This record gives sequence, C-alpha cells and structure tokens, in this order.
Amino acid sequence: MKKSIKVLLILMALLCVMPIAVSAATPYTTYTYSSTGFVLHSPDAYVPDEVVDAAYIGNDPNGNPISIEDPRDLQVDEDGNVYIVDGKKNAVFVLDQYYKYKFTIDSFVNEQGVPDTFSGVSGVFVTSDFIYTCDSENNRIVIFDRDGNFEKTVGKPKSSLIADNAIYRPVAVAVDSYGRMFVVSSTTYEGIIVMGDDEQFYGYIGAQKATLSAWQAFWRKLGKNDDETITSTEYNNITIDKENFLYVTTSSIEEAAQQNAINNKSTAGTYAPVKKLNVSGTDIMRRNGFYPPSGEVKVSNEETSAIKGPSTIIDAAVGPEGTWSIIDEKRSKVFTYLTG
Repeated sequence: MKKSIKVLLILMALLCVMPIAVSAATPYTTYTYSSTGFVLHSPDAYVPDEVVDAAYIGNDPNGNPISIEDPRDLQVDEDGNVYIVDGKKNAVFVLDQYYKYKFTIDSFVNEQGVPDTFSGVSGVFVTSDFIYTCDSENNRIVIFDRDGNFEKTVGKPKSSLIADNAIYRPVAVAVDSYGRMFVVSSTTYEGIIVMGDDEQFYGYIGAQKATLSAWQAFWRKLGKNDDETITSTEYNNITIDKENFLYVTTSSIEEAAQQNAINNKSTAGTYAPVKKLNVSGTDIMRRNGFYPPSGEVKVSNEETSAIKGPSTIIDAAVGPEGTWSIIDEKRSKVFTYLTG
C-alpha cells in the first residue's frame, strides 16, 4: 500500500531523515513561507509519539537484536505492518502494526529450486496480496506473498523497443490497482517503465525534460554542438495513491535550473523535483502555492551556510486528507503539502 506519513515520522530516528533529536517534549520546528519567501513559524504539524529503535523492535528468532544499518525504503500495508529495506544487509525487515519484529526476507528458493539472495536490494512495495522488492544488482524484481514466501522473479521487460544491451536496474516500484508495475530504473532515462509481472512491456511514461548545463546552453545559443549527448534526467523514487496517481521524484535536475524555477515561482513543472503523474504519464500536479513543491525555498546566506543550493529530494509519501510529503536528503527535512 501507500507510504504512510505517520509511520515515516515515527521512524525518523531510525531512518535518519530528521534534523532534531526525537522527544515528545521537544517537537520539531514547523514553518511555512510567505509570498515573499519570509519564514513564518507555525504550530507544530507533527509531534513525536515514540522512538522506534533496535531495542524497541526486538530480537530475531535466534535472539539477536534487530539493527537496520542502511535503510533505503519503507512501506506500510493496509493492516499497519511496516516493511523496511536494509541495503547493507540485503534484507527486508517486516514489523507489525506496533513496530515489533515479525520476520525477515533475505533469502529464498527461486523458480529453479536454487537457493537465492538479494544483491543491492533498494525498494519495496506492498499490495493486499504481494510484497514487491527491487533486487537492483540482480536486475530483477522479486515477488513474495504477504507472509514472505517466494512467488516469482520478474526480470528485464521483454520488448523490441528495449535494446538487448540496455542495462535494467530497478530501484523503486509501485503497483496500481490493476496489477501494473511502474518501475524506476536507475539506468533508464526514457521515463518510468510500465510492465506486467509476466515481463510484458507496456511502455515508458513521464519522461523528464532534458536539462542543459550552462556550458551546453552557451554553445547551443551559438548554434554549435558540444558533441555531448543530452539525456533527460532520471527518477529516483516512486509511490502511488489510492486513485492510481503516481508521485515521482528526482534529484538529478541541475541545481541552477531547479533554483530558478523556485525563484520564479514556476507552475510548469519542467524542473520540478517531484511530479504527480496520471497513468499516461502527464504531470497533473497543481502548483497553486506561493512556491512550487520543491522542498526548501529560502536558500540565501549561502556564504555562511554549510548546506548550499536547493533541496535534494529522494522520496515521496502519501498521507491522509489529501496531504503528501517529500524528503529532503540534503537538509534532513520532511516537507508536507496539500493536494490543490
């Protein structure tokens, strides 16, 4: 199911994406921006309920404490169970609705009856029936039932439109209510891969606009070719809401172009680090606020700040009542928005 903002916030200490120590008596600072970019402090949007760490989660069946060393993705199913990907341990840890340990997925017996493991596991998505895991370095998605039993592996999509030597490296996946898989491949610039669990390729959607460096733009203005291939920017993460709209993020947009879009309060979405796509790949996000959803707005005083430039967005989560959030890796912050 969709990523849960509530659980994201409860697990922030674990996932290391918030800037302030968790304490029920010391809530995080909440602020918004005026139309002129002035910081306006506001009532706390979220107040921590509890800290979830290794001691809280509990031990595995062998009595060993559960420690998560390289958290890369998190999902919550319809029953409140939590699925956390650990890239270093090449495992998916499953917790119950109370954030207590249930089981680990780190090995399985594949279709050929051969013992198998993950390599570079990065993303997870959960439906009412299955757990989809992105086994990136093995160039496949591995599907399990909700009890962690192996179901099948899904490799590179089969199509004459995809070159035989094209590298397929899935890092994030979302599945709609019809069972279609929307796959983000870190080596794919044509957009999001839409495919079935039978490896049937349905097409690409939502290809990003190619961005030019200042040097490339200069030569193009002169009508010259700098002999450098211009490719569109790739996505880095994806999630889906209950209406099958996709929220996709990217962190590879040139910073100057992204900051210019923020400064000019752009509603076009051309250089947006997060987009809302329909199933045909059209960006339907309404950017009606003072500034486009891009994370941090005020990035002045760069000379004195250790953190420079616009936010680096690495993930999105869908919340209740039309809210959704993005995670800024650079500043270790969560930004929440209302669907317009």
